[in-house]
Amino acid sequence: MRRCAPGAGLLLAATATVVWSGSFVTSRALHDSVPPVQAAFWRWIIAIVAVAPFALRRTWRRRALIRRHFGHLAASSLLGVTLYNILVNQAGLTTSAGTMGLIMAAAPVLLVVHERLTGTRPGARRTIGTAIACGGVLLLAGGSRPGNWAYRCSRRTGGGSG
Repeated sequence: MRRCAPGAGLLLAATATVVWSGSFVTSRALHDSVPPVQAAFWRWIIAIVAVAPFALRRTWRRRALIRRHFGHLAASSLLGVTLYNILVNQAGLTTSAGTMGLIMAAAPVLLVVHERLTGTRPGARRTIGTAIACGGVLLLAGGSRPGNWAYRCSRRTGGGSG
């Protein structure tokens, strides 16, 4: 297996984040003209066409492995990708792109809650990632200024002065 330049992973992760976050904006922009299921369908057709030239050869070489795990892959694809995209597009009918982004940014917290409910202790990396996600949500909710969020909370609870 080839090794990539150290910055390539970060660049690809940043690119994936930008493309992924664009789905919220696109869902909101198309909410009047494209139904949610149709938007999810065309989004994935475009993704398959874009990725196929890079993945087809390796996928073909690993077809036995894919066949062996096909049930898990199919269930994950249906629930983790297809349903997710349909629900994002459905949310775009009534919710702003910013609110959709905030909800998704809170997902790591929901994962930790789920782990605790099922008796699993989250590891150090998961805890750090959750703290970073919470910080990002607070930053976004505060209008990009951490102090705004604390001020808004204190005003709601009657703790602020003025």
